[in-house]
Amino acid sequence: MPPSRLVGLLRELPEVRDRSRCHVALHWLIQKNVVSVPGAKSSAQARHNTGALSFARSSSEIKDIEREAAAWRE
Repeated sequence: MPPSRLVGLLRELPEVRDRSRCHVALHWLIQKNVVSVPGAKSSAQARHNTGALSFARSSSEIKDIEREAAAWRE
């Protein structure tokens, strides 16, 4: 499966929650207990990245991301 479906999903979900794609991706990694160190060239970017900590994804959204990520890895 082309990565475009996963990327498309990561683009679609933030619109529902009023979050950025970065927030969705970082939040997903955090829920999987993956240590991620996002880049930040300024304090504003660092504050923006913390937005990944301040919301919750529904279990169906997480399952959708998991399904697309698994398909992409195949």
